[in-house]
Amino acid sequence: MAQSFEAQHPGSKIHLNFGASGALLQQMSKGATRRCVRLGRKGRWSRQARV
Repeated sequence: MAQSFEAQHPGSKIHLNFGASGALLQQMSKGATRRCVRLGRKGRWSRQARV
């Protein structure tokens, strides 16, 4: 999905970070850069937040 988006939007770069939602939220609370965050569980998305 990320590669497809980048191909359709030259100059854009997607950085994926996979991990436990608690760990990701902790990274964000400490200043990790982000534009869109999707949190999910076992194959289905449970929450999406634009930050």
